[in-house]
Amino acid sequence: MNKILIILTSFLLSFGGYAQYSLIAGGGPDLGLGTAIKGRTTLNFGLELPESEWHTMRINATYFMPLTDIQRGNMVAELRPEFTGQGNSVISVPVTESIRQFALSYGRRNFAFNTYDDGLAFYFGSNTTLGMISDIIELGEYDTEKYYFPNGDVDPGKHYFRSFYFGIGMVAGLKYQLPAEWRSALTLELLGDYNIMIYDRANVYGTYISPLNFGLKLGYRVDIF
Repeated sequence: MNKILIILTSFLLSFGGYAQYSLIAGGGPDLGLGTAIKGRTTLNFGLELPESEWHTMRINATYFMPLTDIQRGNMVAELRPEFTGQGNSVISVPVTESIRQFALSYGRRNFAFNTYDDGLAFYFGSNTTLGMISDIIELGEYDTEKYYFPNGDVDPGKHYFRSFYFGIGMVAGLKYQLPAEWRSALTLELLGDYNIMIYDRANVYGTYISPLNFGLKLGYRVDIF
């Protein structure tokens, strides 16, 4: 445990004695071009570390509000031959889908017209993202002893599929420093990312993950020391 604290302390001290270290919380819409779901709402939490008065490093965690109970129609199950005459020859089994998404991102912010911890400033920089999508397909209940799917049996209940993606992009924003006694600031930023799939188990590229993605984030930054 002591070794971990020493490493963490050394990491923080490597950024020098500039202004302060900051925690950021916020959220906003996330828009993907050409996807089935045009917009998502995100919650964002970040750590900002100053490298100088004009340059910082930002680490963000983004949680996408889940999409639940997406209706995917029905699958047709057939009566097994040995049960002929003991029920309907075919039945419809409802299918629903839920999507959960989480991402970690890293980038630098370069400030213009003012410094990281003073007044109104414009900033811009890079953004690198690694994200995960959990696609949950739920098949309605049916009698698995009497009915089957011609293309292969599928058990009722939830089936989980995970996909991973990588994104690179740019960010531009405005920062307004609140009165000194508040030790905080408001931020508004626009992000643009180009995404590629690392592993697409659930076939989400082009449906829930867009090659080109934009986000608008409103945040509140607390300068902790």
